[in-house]
Amino acid sequence: MFVRQNKFLSLTSLLFIVLLFLPAPSTLLTLKAETEIAIVKIANAETASFYIPKGSIELLGDVDDANGISTTPTCIEKPIWVDPKQGAKIIYLKPPYDNLTIIVEGPANLGINGASVQIKNDGILRANIGASNKCGYPPHLRLPVNGLLEIGEEPSNIVEPDYIPLMMRDAKLLVFGRSVRRLFFIPLNFGPFEADAFYLADEFSLPPYSRIGETKRKVRGHMQSAFWWGYADVSFSNNNSPIAISASVNADEVYIHNLSLNEIKSRGMRIPKEDRISLSFSGRIFGDPNLRILYSFLIFMLIFKQSFKFKSRQKKNIKPIN
Repeated sequence: MFVRQNKFLSLTSLLFIVLLFLPAPSTLLTLKAETEIAIVKIANAETASFYIPKGSIELLGDVDDANGISTTPTCIEKPIWVDPKQGAKIIYLKPPYDNLTIIVEGPANLGINGASVQIKNDGILRANIGASNKCGYPPHLRLPVNGLLEIGEEPSNIVEPDYIPLMMRDAKLLVFGRSVRRLFFIPLNFGPFEADAFYLADEFSLPPYSRIGETKRKVRGHMQSAFWWGYADVSFSNNNSPIAISASVNADEVYIHNLSLNEIKSRGMRIPKEDRISLSFSGRIFGDPNLRILYSFLIFMLIFKQSFKFKSRQKKNIKPIN
């Protein structure tokens, strides 16, 4: 009995070591969030353009040929084409019971009344869309969130009558992985195995007032910033509707800032500590379909071996009747 238990423990330990040293799979993170603020830094200008169909806009700072748009809010007569360039920053703001504000910090090009307007590096476009500006508004607006993405606002000590802290109200983060390609020198692409199969590994619900910060992926042994792609949907049928973000990123980890979970002391002050979300070891070993097939095969072999031993003992214990 002791020898049998020893063999089982040795086999389990060997399997655990093999799983521990498997190469890290590529991972995909997907996010669904309701927020009052989102900041996008443009990394690929080809996927950043959008229309402002209705509302009021104003141009501030370094702008070439404003084409009739002044530094005070002006109702637009025709939809405006916004074409941010690489390095530009877009801020979407939707405070409770208020209009949507879109701020584009240059560089960017605008299509206004058939003419092109250039916003330089320190130029700003500010658009206000909603019921209270009397310029009309669409029932729904879908805006791109392609690039470096931050959601939520850093805590502030500002106490003013008109100041409303903007927050991420609710968010769910899903972590997807890809199945093991090979085990040692054996490629897992035959029979029931499927290399690089897509599977859901982990699911996280983020606390309200969290802030989504840096997202990173490993490239040639070095961690680099990863870019999100997706959309921000805004509905104007309900004045309290937040910005609904649906986005994905090929990344290894995302950093979450939360005031209530982790705090560290620095010079007598409490500051929030970052939490890192990535593909967990348990999510991988229990979620990977190829590994589950291997577990099933090993369990079947153990059961078969034990039943064979049991039948052999039964035959030995049967005595012939004279």
